[in-house]
Amino acid sequence: MRKKMKIVTAVLSVLSLLCMVLLVFGYYMLPQTMTVSGELPTIGKIYTPDTMHNDAVYAASMDEEIGITQETYSLFGSVPVKTVSVVHSDRKTVYVGGDVIGLQMLTDGVVIADVQAFDGENGSVSPAKDAGLQKGDLVTSINGTEITDNYGFVSAIENCNGESIELTVLRQNEQLTLSVLPQKCKSTGKYRCGAWVKDSTVGIGTMTYYDPQTGVYGALGHSVCDAQSGEMLPIAGGQIVDAYVWNIKKGESGTAGELGGSLQEEVIGSIEKNCQSGIYGFLYEEPLCAGEYPVAWATEVKAGPAEIMLSLDGEKIENYDVNIKRINADYNAQIKNMVIEITDEELLEKTGGIVQGMSGSPIVQNGMLVGAVTHVLVNDPAQGYGIFIENMLNAAS
Repeated sequence: MRKKMKIVTAVLSVLSLLCMVLLVFGYYMLPQTMTVSGELPTIGKIYTPDTMHNDAVYAASMDEEIGITQETYSLFGSVPVKTVSVVHSDRKTVYVGGDVIGLQMLTDGVVIADVQAFDGENGSVSPAKDAGLQKGDLVTSINGTEITDNYGFVSAIENCNGESIELTVLRQNEQLTLSVLPQKCKSTGKYRCGAWVKDSTVGIGTMTYYDPQTGVYGALGHSVCDAQSGEMLPIAGGQIVDAYVWNIKKGESGTAGELGGSLQEEVIGSIEKNCQSGIYGFLYEEPLCAGEYPVAWATEVKAGPAEIMLSLDGEKIENYDVNIKRINADYNAQIKNMVIEITDEELLEKTGGIVQGMSGSPIVQNGMLVGAVTHVLVNDPAQGYGIFIENMLNAAS
């Protein structure tokens, strides 16, 4: 009898612990806010909306102007886990992209590309390093004067008359003030600080969607970052242009592939925002697209077969088979919302999988736009990450 009681106690303890884990996991997994166009979804198959209380909660919390309710989700429909704000919205439709575009961006200041020593009058010196400047730092002003380009930075250094200058620097969203004492270069006789700077960046990516009602587009699905520091580039504006893919470097295990493209002269849109979820702006003309599709909300995206849209010749958007292997359990995450795998033999033959330049390629599932390709797994280029289209639409607003 005692043995049976110990077994029962042990089983109950395990079940209780499992229940606690599911409650904690569910609380952090469930989103703070979700958007729906119909019935409330079940999350992770075990977290269900508490239909017993919906009417009362709805009546108490409905905001008729924007259509928001507070809905309680429960574990297996019995144990309350979390109350979620639910936005009731009509389903949106957009034009699905897939065309490769060129990016030309101006930074909001100048970026420190490198810090090096040079020959001064009394030997090797590096005033920038001594002052604490680092790769990826964004210099926004010198002695209180705004710096917008390389010329302004170099002129301020050369005209310092041997006196210290104060640099206002943005580093990882923290503003710093650094004092630099430029030194004369032995070979030129001009004052230098030993910092190489840049005020613009170019690259290629893929158009994700275009909203004909607003003229707004979204692309990349991730931010444009400084190559040296990996930090997101604050931008002062920019433009997108047509791009021509002239070479494809296939991805291999341990080495990321890339689309080799040349930027064309024709400007087709502006770049207004560079953020964690992609780049956004306005188009001046309708892009090459795969047609008009409804968008899927994050909770509607499921593991299973899907397609990505991509044009490698600039003339036609092609459909390529992929598999959504896993949905990120953390619905509050802004990026890397799903793991995808390229299964299309034709695309694998052309690119080896996901390569640089494909970021932003639209992902379509069950006739709806669900997201975009963002990152490649370098050790397995057939696999990578995707972002929910809902997160991109929210970032564009």
